[in-house]
Amino acid sequence: MRIPSISFGLLFLGASLAAVLSGCGRSSSPTAVSEAAMASRSSSSVPGWSAEVPDTGSEHFLYGEADRWVVRVEDPELGMIEALAAEYGLTLEDVAPDLGLFTVIVPSLPPEFWGDPRVLALQPDEQVALTAPQEMLMGFNEGDWDEGDYPVQDALAGLHLQRVHALAQGSGVTVAVLDTGIDPSHPHLAGRVVDDPCPYLPSPVEEANGMDDDGDGEVDEAFGHGTHVAGIVVTVAPQARILPLKVMNDDGVGTSYDLALGLSHALEAGVQVVNLSLSLSDTSAVIAGLLEDLQDAGVEVVAAAGNTGGPVLFPASDPTVVSVAAVTADEVLADFSARGEVDLGAPGVHVVSSYPGGGTAMASGTSMATAVMSGSVALLRGESEIGPVVPWMPPLARSAETIQPSDGLLYGEVAPLAALKLALQHRELPQIASEVLRPER
Repeated sequence: MRIPSISFGLLFLGASLAAVLSGCGRSSSPTAVSEAAMASRSSSSVPGWSAEVPDTGSEHFLYGEADRWVVRVEDPELGMIEALAAEYGLTLEDVAPDLGLFTVIVPSLPPEFWGDPRVLALQPDEQVALTAPQEMLMGFNEGDWDEGDYPVQDALAGLHLQRVHALAQGSGVTVAVLDTGIDPSHPHLAGRVVDDPCPYLPSPVEEANGMDDDGDGEVDEAFGHGTHVAGIVVTVAPQARILPLKVMNDDGVGTSYDLALGLSHALEAGVQVVNLSLSLSDTSAVIAGLLEDLQDAGVEVVAAAGNTGGPVLFPASDPTVVSVAAVTADEVLADFSARGEVDLGAPGVHVVSSYPGGGTAMASGTSMATAVMSGSVALLRGESEIGPVVPWMPPLARSAETIQPSDGLLYGEVAPLAALKLALQHRELPQIASEVLRPER
């Protein structure tokens, strides 16, 4: 089995990343079974494994060894969780009872635990870190932010944001940005940040100090990513609000448990859109189950396809998620972007956005494209003369513009102005909803 690791889908311009870690934190080799072997087991024999996890052709972890396990249960109640742990002789470590999540440290879990009907999903909880795709560089700052300069920047010119904002600005929509945290004092974000932190995660709010606090040669680098991504969302949808959730620490390191906590809190907070400018190196049963719950609740999850230059990474590969590739200003799929089974493309090369301390940074990657897409969804779901557009996918898909290579995306590059006009023409959307259906992946 490949150990799942979270990575930012970005290509920053500037000094190189000091260190890159991938798949650390496992001290023993797991016992894995192939897809064929897993398929031979009925869902009733291994109910702890989500049957909805996409088939990536990789080996999935079933019974085996790990240092730390994350468990999701159906009944979010502390007494039940404590009783379950006691029954199997497990010592609880971290517990988020109201979210139905907890972790235990144990070399292996008994097979009976996997089959317990109270357990929705479980998996090893690896320490994960930034993984660098080709040409990943970090941290170019362009200077102080000027609110009027960047909606019309070259990278976003094709979105026609000035005309878009005459129709819709994302009012009434909250976008959860699961990332490294943000600088809420930045002029571009001030007044647009929702104060609803997850009590089980570190504070997502950080103030820039202009110092290299961890001695890695970078200044305010980690939450610079979250600040940049959040800034792109509100550049596209200026009246949308941002709920920041810190699922990665200041070194860009997190765990699948952190991500699960962030997704669970976003679900409880009632957001309309979740932005995931990150990826895992393999599928995850716990995360896949939460993504399905978000979809059932009407929350749209938008995820970076990855900077692989090839296959789409998880969670963008999950059928509940809108996957996003990066497109250049010339409407060409970026060389570094994942391609193939990707829903839509969005500008993701040389995008200027907010950076901690009131400055700006230029960056490239599917992270940036994902933020553009999240903003575009907010435009359609927001309060405007059109009214909330649900389902919003048909107008975005039908109005998408063809790019090269044309087979790199299922639909094309997002065109929010054309999508809004289409929605305005078909307020009830019966025709386009029936004509444009997201294909099964």
